[in-house]
Order: sequence, then structure tokens, then C-alpha cells
Amino acid sequence: MTELLQRVIAQLEKLPEEEQDAIATPLLAELEDERAWKIRFESTTNEQWDKLDDRFDYGEERWFGIGFLGNGVAVVVWTERQGDVIRIISARKALSI
Repeated sequence: MTELLQRVIAQLEKLPEEEQDAIATPLLAELEDERAWKIRFESTTNEQWDKLDDRFDYGEERWFGIGFLGNGVAVVVWTERQGDVIRIISARKALSI
């Protein structure tokens, strides 16, 4: 465990149980979400479809893609920034294709 995390936990232990739970609940959800995304990405195929979204002037190039993610289909909207940086604007499970 890092020193920073140890200091945070020491501070959390001083809080009432209700406040500890209020802080812990979203943190645990975030950790579970990260684990779930990692599993999905590890089982992803290379089959995807993407296209430049030129319907509006967004002030930047926006792309959207549809691809397999785990055993489902995902829709992602992103833009590419300087230095090969990709900023995800939206990512969601596809409800229908």
C-alpha cells in the first residue's frame, strides 16, 4: 500500500461510519467498473466500424464507432488531440444496431 493511500485511510477511519460508507460506496463502484471494463476490453475482437461525424461543426473532428466489446456491442464517440491523445466524449452499450 502506498504512503498516500495509508494517509487517506487513516483520515477516513476518523470519520463517522455513515460518512465512511458515503465515501466508500462510489469508490467501490468505480473499482468494480474499472475491473468490468478491463475484462470486456481483454475479450474484445478487432472487428469494428468507425466514421467521421461531419453532421455538425463541432470545432474539432469527432469520430464515432461501433464495435464488439466482450459479448456485447458498444458505441463510442471520440476526438483526437495533439500527441496521439484520444479524448472519449461518450461510450455506451449499444441498445440496438
